[in-house]
Amino acid sequence: MNKKEIIGKKFDLDLSYFSPVSVVVKEITEEDKVIVEYLNSTPGRTEEFSISDFEYFAMIKIEEDKTKFKVGDKAWKPKGYKFPCTIVSVFTTIKGEIRLVAEMDEYGLLHIFNEQQLEHYE
Repeated sequence: MNKKEIIGKKFDLDLSYFSPVSVVVKEITEEDKVIVEYLNSTPGRTEEFSISDFEYFAMIKIEEDKTKFKVGDKAWKPKGYKFPCTIVSVFTTIKGEIRLVAEMDEYGLLHIFNEQQLEHYE
């Protein structure tokens, strides 16, 4: 699972010798803190965990989001029509697929691509 996939999901954390505690992940901060809300034991209470602590208590591994491009990268479309461009946005669809918004260098035209359609250039 990656960081975006765990937001809104329910986990049972093994915090002690007692039965697991149910939480829902509310967000992951830019400082890589996992904010959870307790469901049953103390409803509405929130707590912050480091990613490594959350992985340990939830018994999961959170993968880093790995994308071929980042904002500001120069790219071009090698097949079909040419599209020399700069990446202006990288996002994940609701199906979990990576998409890129590329701005054509000469004309400023914006186009959405998948990662396989473009190649890097310097």
